[in-house]
Formats: sequence, structure tokens, C-alpha cells
Amino acid sequence: MKDYMDRRKETVFDNDFNTRTMIISKMWDMREKSMNSFQELDFLLSANGINENKKIRKGLLKIANDMIEIGEKLKRHLEIEEAELDETSEIIEIK
Repeated sequence: MKDYMDRRKETVFDNDFNTRTMIISKMWDMREKSMNSFQELDFLLSANGINENKKIRKGLLKIANDMIEIGEKLKRHLEIEEAELDETSEIIEIK
């Protein structure tokens, strides 16, 4: 028997509402997981001390840069839509 999420995955592209609700679910799930992981990591880094943290500098910087990249990619989805809306409104004004 298929569970709820399996059924949602099958219908995710059926209409805008299904797509949007799946995106919202995934966003909040990602946020919760990343915040929990960050809280644990932040606590451990605080307890570890700066001198010990410098020994794992490369890994910390990689994670920091990856998180920045993720944020930029998420923001780009809004910029693309805004640009599309601007193009549409210009076309409407010309006609």
C-alpha cells in the first residue's frame, strides 16, 4: 500500500497547487534539518575552541561556501520569476 508521500510524489506535477505544496513541504523539511544540524555543529565548534577549529578550517570553509551557494541558488528562482513577470508586463504594455 502506498503511503501519503508516495501518492503526493505521483501527483506533484498534476497542477500548480500540488507542485507548490510539495515545494513548501520540502522547504520546511530542509530548513528544519539544516537548522538542527547547524545547532549541533555550532555547539560542538563552540566547545572545541578556536585553535582546534583551525585544524578543520578547510572543511568549515567548504560547508560555509556551500551554504552560501545554496542560498544564492534559492534566491535566483525568485529573480527569474520576477524577470519573467517584467517581460510579460512589457509585452502587455506594448500591445
